[in-house]
Amino acid sequence: MSVPGGSRSRVARALALASFLAILGTALVAVTGATRFHIGPVTVSSRNVLRPASAAVLLYLGSLLLAPSTDRAEAWRWLRDRLERWWILAALAAAGTVLWLGLTYGSYAVGGSDSFGYVTQAYLWLQGNLHVSLEPLASKVPWPYPDESLTPLGYRPGVTRHTMVPTYPAGLPLIMAGFVKLFGACGPYFVAPFAGALLVILTYALAVRLSGDRLAAGIAAICMAACPAFLYNLVVPMSDIVTAALWTGALLLLTWPGASVSLAAGVVAGLAVLVRPNLAPLAMAGALAASMWPSRQAPARAVIRTLTFLLPIAAAGVFVGIVNARLYGSPLLSGYGPTSALYAIDHFATNSYLYASWLIESESAVILAALLPFLIPALRPAWFSSRTLLPLGLYVLIIFISYALYLVFNEWWFLRFFLPVFPLLFLCFATPVAWITRRAPALIAIPALVGIMALLASRWTGFAVDRGVLEIGMGEQRTVTVADHITSALPANAIFIALHHAGPIRLYSGRPSVRFDYFAPPRLASAIAWLRDNGYRPYILLENWEEKDFRRRFAGQGPIGELRIPVIAELRDTISVRLYDPLPDRPSYADPIVGPPVARCADTKWGRR
Repeated sequence: MSVPGGSRSRVARALALASFLAILGTALVAVTGATRFHIGPVTVSSRNVLRPASAAVLLYLGSLLLAPSTDRAEAWRWLRDRLERWWILAALAAAGTVLWLGLTYGSYAVGGSDSFGYVTQAYLWLQGNLHVSLEPLASKVPWPYPDESLTPLGYRPGVTRHTMVPTYPAGLPLIMAGFVKLFGACGPYFVAPFAGALLVILTYALAVRLSGDRLAAGIAAICMAACPAFLYNLVVPMSDIVTAALWTGALLLLTWPGASVSLAAGVVAGLAVLVRPNLAPLAMAGALAASMWPSRQAPARAVIRTLTFLLPIAAAGVFVGIVNARLYGSPLLSGYGPTSALYAIDHFATNSYLYASWLIESESAVILAALLPFLIPALRPAWFSSRTLLPLGLYVLIIFISYALYLVFNEWWFLRFFLPVFPLLFLCFATPVAWITRRAPALIAIPALVGIMALLASRWTGFAVDRGVLEIGMGEQRTVTVADHITSALPANAIFIALHHAGPIRLYSGRPSVRFDYFAPPRLASAIAWLRDNGYRPYILLENWEEKDFRRRFAGQGPIGELRIPVIAELRDTISVRLYDPLPDRPSYADPIVGPPVARCADTKWGRR
């Protein structure tokens, strides 16, 4: 008995949809190594990519064999048309995955100077005072540079003697302070995951508003979610993803007409300036967009939009100047020091090469497909007009110049500086991919698109995972673990000679610390003796990578300088931490310091001393 053409078409469409879902499942297993989900009481799981791949192939063949003989590909064209409407679901799924990754693998402790500076400043804003007293120790110590030696990384000596103030801009700490009010001690560590999920959604929304192409927008959002530099900063409490989300949000708002919308865009951009003041020149690109977007607006309205956009940014600039003057003595001086010490034309060539090579290293050469719409007229979409591209080009140029002239770094993850550009980069990359997908036969284009995106996601996320991104969060817990040991095992008058841990020791244990990099080598032994004679019990706390620097700095200063002294406690991990006793009064053995099995948000003692 023959099946009517209409019934065959419905069956073929159902099989095509099922095959597409199986292809997605195959891609998920390929990217993650396993998948598991529930359909009612039934659990579906797979660790073998061959199973969902085999199902996808069988369903694919069924969609062709059972399709009407006059048009075997009709089901796949139908599916391609439907997918145009569904790409928002892909963007939302990518954003949800990003949020889950950030909350699951993110850091819940301060580690480096950046995270310590941002998180502790959030608590200072809540306390209403950004000046931290270094008394009573600062006025007593006999060695030079007492304030500098007692100021941990992430802070600098204040204008008022014997105080220290935060190094970093106020924007992210203010946001973190709000999250502390909402979520308690975990609040500061939730900011990056939520901002990351928001950035993925904003990438989709901005791409749709600029191009009107939901397919390209969905591809761009998936690329954003899989970007290695993005994933690296998703799991640490830093400002890069927040900055990118805010500037992307400002651009998105400017795509709508009206002075009230441009004012809202200015508020968002003003907050971005508070987070990253060195990117304040991006206001010029935003002002150009406000005057040119959308098209066909009267000159007077363009002027009003421009002014309403710039007004909140100007207010943010005034706020930054007031904070700088109070903390550093001048509205034009940041916590990083004089601008001349940060920027130089000599950095341009080196940085240009490094950032380009890191981009290709992390994203692979396939990212160069983003250049195709500029090089091949047939791939150039309608939205590639001067009205659209002039503001965006200025936006990209300002960011590039800002960091091409900036200090030279030697790690690939400093691509984080360019995260505000990545939504536009991925839209340009997605444009030719979407063009080909629409013009190739649907029964080939749809499976190929899923396969290509799976390969890209697997390659990019694999790059990040291979470089330890998923281990950063638990690795940062070492500062809490060491502080717990200090609190429970060492006397109340303990003081620590350290560098990397100088801030976290204060934050989590409330004990004082001294930076060894401000000790002149001949003063090491006398400083330890002075601390002992004045009622303190000194210890030396170093991570394994710091020990070489310590020995080099204090070479020739006896057993203490060479660290030929007892290790009384040790945390053994990828980055190990050793606690040395420079004044042993009896034989001692190294106690193991054991961290918790899962990350936790530790209570802080910041500002309580």
